[in-house]
Amino acid sequence: MELSNFKEYRFLRTELQNLKNCITNYMGFVLGGSGLSFIAFQLLSNKGPLNTEYVAQISLILSIVISLVLSIIFYKFNSHNRYAGYCKLLNQEHINIKTTAESLDLIRDIDIESWEICVNRLRHSDFEDKPFKNLYEGYHITDVITQDLQISVEYYSGRNNAADKHRFWKGILLIFELIVGRVNTRSWQFPLFVTGIFAILVLIYLIASLYFYSHVYTFDLEQGTFNASNIAYIALFLLLLRIWYTFICKLFSLLKGGASVDAFCWKFLPIRYSFLRHKFPYIKYSLITLSDGLKEFEEQRRMKEKLLNG
Repeated sequence: MELSNFKEYRFLRTELQNLKNCITNYMGFVLGGSGLSFIAFQLLSNKGPLNTEYVAQISLILSIVISLVLSIIFYKFNSHNRYAGYCKLLNQEHINIKTTAESLDLIRDIDIESWEICVNRLRHSDFEDKPFKNLYEGYHITDVITQDLQISVEYYSGRNNAADKHRFWKGILLIFELIVGRVNTRSWQFPLFVTGIFAILVLIYLIASLYFYSHVYTFDLEQGTFNASNIAYIALFLLLLRIWYTFICKLFSLLKGGASVDAFCWKFLPIRYSFLRHKFPYIKYSLITLSDGLKEFEEQRRMKEKLLNG
């Protein structure tokens, strides 16, 4: 790692650890709260028969609350991958700058400015179709073909990137791989296991809710028994399904799609290189091992094209 990157890298690693601690705390709150709710239901049932409809609705609401907590954790996962992707890029960089008194001052300021500037540009790119199309002019990264770099970066970048195509069904496949113990991903698998734990808790509450509500649910439009309580229950149930549809999509993005560690590393590359080139017009910039990964990615892409074209 370049010495000019060390201070920034250390700061980001500290932020990563804080994020992990935060995620662990959230999980502790949910698991502890779920345990207390089970105990509360048990104590109430010992005092007398429970209102079946009341228990069904509370169980469904608890499953939604747990899911909303998971949405916060997913936001933390995305932040973690963003930090980790940038750290990976910092590790890969080899920078050769002709040092002068002025350039030394600029180098000292890199670790102060670059992260905030790069992440701000990256946030804007998430809402664009081809966010980096104007950044490749004049690129010269040692051992990297600009066209190959552009293909790899654009694969993960933008509002409708190719990496996230059909991500719901790919997310379902990831969950199936978790169940059978054959998860194949080069990213960290913690989000997958956390989602699995939350899914079990939500499923327990959901099954309990459906079980109790089946004893009081009525659907007879002619008799007018399809009341507001039924409508509210169905609306909450559909909301829960929509939330988990989003989770499955995001889960794939975090592990293999446009929000994975590798994806953020590639997306940060043109932004950071442009920033450094603006600071140091005659910079010599190279990557230690990402160049090999880029060549491997390009070879795989060409093989797929050959197979598709027969």
